[in-house]
Amino acid sequence: MKRSRFNIVWILFLLVFAFGTNAHASILSTNFEITPTVPTTDDEIKLTVTVVLPVPCFTVEFSELIGADHTFRALVDITPPAEGTPCIEVLGKFSHTYILGRLPNPVTYRFQLDACERDPIERLCIIHPAEEFKFTVFVPENIILAGFDSYLVDSALTQISFTGEFAIPAGFFDQRSRPFRNSVKLTAPFWHPEMHQPQMHPVAAPLVTIERKETIGFDHTNTSTQTVPIELVLLSLQSTAPLAVRIGNETQLWNLFVELSPTRASIGRMTVTKRTQRGGTFSIDLTVFPLLRFVRQSDGLKRMLDIGALWPLPSTLKKLTLKIRKAPWLHECLGTTHDFDPRFCPGATAQGVQRLRAESLVVSLGIRFVPITILASWTDQLLYSFPAQTDVEVYSRVEVFALSGEKVLSQELADISANAIRLEKSMSQLANGVYLVRVTASDRERHVLSTKLHKSIILK
Repeated sequence: MKRSRFNIVWILFLLVFAFGTNAHASILSTNFEITPTVPTTDDEIKLTVTVVLPVPCFTVEFSELIGADHTFRALVDITPPAEGTPCIEVLGKFSHTYILGRLPNPVTYRFQLDACERDPIERLCIIHPAEEFKFTVFVPENIILAGFDSYLVDSALTQISFTGEFAIPAGFFDQRSRPFRNSVKLTAPFWHPEMHQPQMHPVAAPLVTIERKETIGFDHTNTSTQTVPIELVLLSLQSTAPLAVRIGNETQLWNLFVELSPTRASIGRMTVTKRTQRGGTFSIDLTVFPLLRFVRQSDGLKRMLDIGALWPLPSTLKKLTLKIRKAPWLHECLGTTHDFDPRFCPGATAQGVQRLRAESLVVSLGIRFVPITILASWTDQLLYSFPAQTDVEVYSRVEVFALSGEKVLSQELADISANAIRLEKSMSQLANGVYLVRVTASDRERHVLSTKLHKSIILK
C-alpha cells in the first residue's frame, strides 16, 4: 500500500514537472519591438524585450546578448518577492533594449529568450524556453517606406453616380424637389488662399492623396508580395457643370463639392508585388466615405450629405470600395528631374507614368501620380484651415510631414490665430517641396475635437 502511494506521488511530481514547469508560470506575456520596424543592412538595429509579470515586486535581470550565425540568445532572471512582502496588485512590466548593431546579411534572424524563474523558497533557478522572435533584415533596395502618394485628377474619367440606392431622395434639396438620379462628372478645384470657395482651373489640382501606413520590405525571391493598410487622406472634387435639380415645375442649378467624411475614415489595403529589381504591380481596395456638399448657385444655400454618418450595410460598403487591379509601379519615376526619391512610383513604366483607373459602383476616379517638381510650380502659399471658433477653449497641434512620412515640424498652439506668424516662420525654414499638414484640435483636457489634413506647397 505504501509503495503504491509512493508511486502515485512520484507520478504526480513528474506530471507537474513536465507540464507545470515547462511553461513560465510568472511571465504573463513577452513582447518584442524591433527598431526600425523594417530594418535594413544599413541600419543600427535595436531589439526591446518586455516581460509582463503579475506584480511589480519581482526582481528582474536581463543577461548579455549571445550571438552565433543568425541566432541571438539571452536570459531573463526572475526572482519573486519574499513571502510576506507587501506589493501593489498591478501588473509589472520590465524592459531591456539590446543593441544588435548593423547586421550585414539580408536574412531572417532568430532571437531566443530563456527565463530563469527562481523557486520562492530555495531560490533555485528553473530555466524554461520563454519566447522566440524572428525578424528579417532587408537590403535598402527592397524597402518602400511608409508615406503618401499624391495624384492628379482626370475629369474625363472621374464621376459620381446617384443611381439605385444612392439616388438623392425627393425633398432633399427642397420640400418640392424631385429625386435626383444621374451621374455627375467631377474635377479637382484649384484652391487659392484668398478664395473662400474653390474655383475651376484649366489644370487640375493634386488633391487626391493616399497614405501608405506601413513600410514594405520585400524578400529575395523572384516574386515577393506584401499587403499594407492605406487611407485616403485628401479628396477635393467638384462638379464640372451644375446639377439641374427639378423643384416643382422649375429647374434649379446646384454645384456639388465632394470631400472626405469627417465622421468615418476612408480606409483599405494595398497589395504590392515586386516582380523585378525595378518594380512590379500593385492592387488597391479602398472604401471611400464622401461628404457631399451641394451649393445652390442663385443664393449659396447649402445641403450636406455625409455618407460616413449613415453607417451603410456591408452590401453597400462593397459598392463604395474603389478598386485598382495589377497596376504597374517602379522604384524610380522615369522622365522626371526631382531630387525626392519615393522608392514607389505608382503607375510608372519604362515609357513614363500612366494614368490609373480607380473604380467602384458609386465613384470612379481617373488619377495620375504626381512627381514633386510638378507640384512645386503651382503655388507658393501655405493653405490649410483651422477649427472653427467654439465655446470651449481650443488647443491646436500642428504637425508637418514630408511626403516620405517623416515628421519635420510639430507645434502646439493655445491660440492658433495669435500664433499664426510664429507658425509661418517655422514653416518658412523648411526646404522647398510638398508637405502634408495635420491640425488636431483638442479641449483643455486634451480630448480631440477634430483632425484635419491638408496639403501645403513651399516654394521660396
